[in-house]
Amino acid sequence: MSPSPKPPIPFYYWPLWMGILGLALVVFYGILTPVWMAIRAVAWLSERPPFRTLAR
Repeated sequence: MSPSPKPPIPFYYWPLWMGILGLALVVFYGILTPVWMAIRAVAWLSERPPFRTLAR
């Protein structure tokens, strides 16, 4: 009992798929990564002691 062969994927799906992947790269690496880094920087700065105590 062998599986029946699948029909070929239409050509127009490939550019659509690559466009969706490109958009996902822009969203995650171009937008969400800087937002995440800014949140981490604010958290890091909030845990540091005040500047006046460091200067003395």
